[in-house]
Amino acid sequence: MSLPLSSLKVMQDGLRLPCSELGDMLEFVASGGVFDEKSLKAHNSERSSLIAVVQFPDGEWYIRDGLHRTVAIFSGRESKVFFPEEYVIEEFTYEQFDSINLQAKFYTPFDPRTRVRKSDFFDFKLSVERVIKENGDAEGFIRENQSEYSVPRVDSHNIEFISEHFCELCRI
Repeated sequence: MSLPLSSLKVMQDGLRLPCSELGDMLEFVASGGVFDEKSLKAHNSERSSLIAVVQFPDGEWYIRDGLHRTVAIFSGRESKVFFPEEYVIEEFTYEQFDSINLQAKFYTPFDPRTRVRKSDFFDFKLSVERVIKENGDAEGFIRENQSEYSVPRVDSHNIEFISEHFCELCRI
């Protein structure tokens, strides 16, 4: 089924890709492109994961992975929906999402109802890897440094605002 973007919340504080890449993504969508597995593999054979949408028990839906593609779809597709071949639904509880899982390398737990992940948290993940390698208290490090990978959720953490800001910033 097509999934309306208006029903989705974001889990990320803005975008990290340069305007040129985002512009290419927007152009791809505006010309009828679909972010399905085939097109993703053609663009980058190493990364072909579909947009990940999390459904929580309270019925709320959040974009876990794929915000850049979502912004391109929102800005470039008149219907403002994900096509069925563009996304996958994952089910989590808020408690699971706010729990550290070192084995799965989930080092950035947060409650998406009150916080969003920074757009670039990869340096933080490397810091956690160093703590683990040095046999330190990785879980304590993660909990003490939540501000390094997430920020409080505010009203502008939504697809419409992020898309409009992207278009203004990139002059599209």
